Amino acid sequence: MYQQRSIRCVTVLFSMVGVLIPGGIALGQPCQPGSYSATGNELCTLCAAGTYQPCAGQTACLECEPGSYQDSSGATECLDCPVYTYQDSWGATECSYCWALQEQPCTGQAECFPCPPGFTSMGGGPFLCQPAPPGVYCIPGIVACSPCEPGTYQPCAAQTECLDCPPGTYTADQGATECTDCPPGTYSTAVGGTSVEACSNCPPGTYQPTGGQTQCVPCPVGTYSGEGAMECSDCDPGSYQSEAGQPSCTPCEPGRYQPASGQEQCFLCPAGTYTDALGSVFCTDCPAGTFQENIGSMECSGCPPGMVQPCTGQVACFPDESVPALSAYSVIVMAILLLIAGALVYLKRKPAEA
Repeated sequence: MYQQRSIRCVTVLFSMVGVLIPGGIALGQPCQPGSYSATGNELCTLCAAGTYQPCAGQTACLECEPGSYQDSSGATECLDCPVYTYQDSWGATECSYCWALQEQPCTGQAECFPCPPGFTSMGGGPFLCQPAPPGVYCIPGIVACSPCEPGTYQPCAAQTECLDCPPGTYTADQGATECTDCPPGTYSTAVGGTSVEACSNCPPGTYQPTGGQTQCVPCPVGTYSGEGAMECSDCDPGSYQSEAGQPSCTPCEPGRYQPASGQEQCFLCPAGTYTDALGSVFCTDCPAGTFQENIGSMECSGCPPGMVQPCTGQVACFPDESVPALSAYSVIVMAILLLIAGALVYLKRKPAEA
């Protein structure tokens, strides 16, 4: 409250001055508080509005100090300006409401205070400064606060600006108090995204299981993914992927196989088996009458003459025991007979030629 000046009353008697009392005027009496007589030769006059007089027998009234007012005559004191108002002049008959962007929470004040940053007041009425709510900001010097624009947000009250949505997020609405995460399977590196279109699908060969991310993760070996994947898929049996971050798997080459899913390589067909197709899940046993002694083969070989193989999936053939074996003597005799037969054929042809 504005402190009124300290007053020491000194009573002055006037020989011809009186006060209004029932039945007339009593001469030689001092003017009562709230009134005065300028010369002492006239009747006492009530103090006008905007002035006061706390003492008796005075020649003048006092003006109300700044921060106070008096709207009635004959006052012995002034009134403090109430909350929301001020008065910076002397002798006021009323107080004024604070202007816009100002406030006065106390009584008896000669001025108003500006609203702090992030606060506003309409002024011209019983208003105090109010903070901007979350999602809204107040620019100093402007009465109306504004909602945060799309792509920005403000989680706190009493702020003078909004914040850009960080990478991996966006907001499409005004007045946002928080940003929305990009959905799983997408990412964003931009600041201030205004819609979900600011989020990009993860490229093939990558994935992102969590929302609000700034990058995607390469698929590990043995897996693959398409565009916008939230997770990677295992390579199917009969295929493999030996590199990370790939959009597809590679079928096993002929001579190789893979019975399991999610693998980074294929296996060579073991000896006694083969496969001539791409993407084999298993190898095929060599059929009876054939063999394969090498691994990773695309075909089997037939048994040579005099050799047999009655079983499947074998690595070699063995002699046919059903054909009698020739002794060394028999072989020599057969050779001599063949030589004689050849000589006879030769002798028969020679005379004919002569």
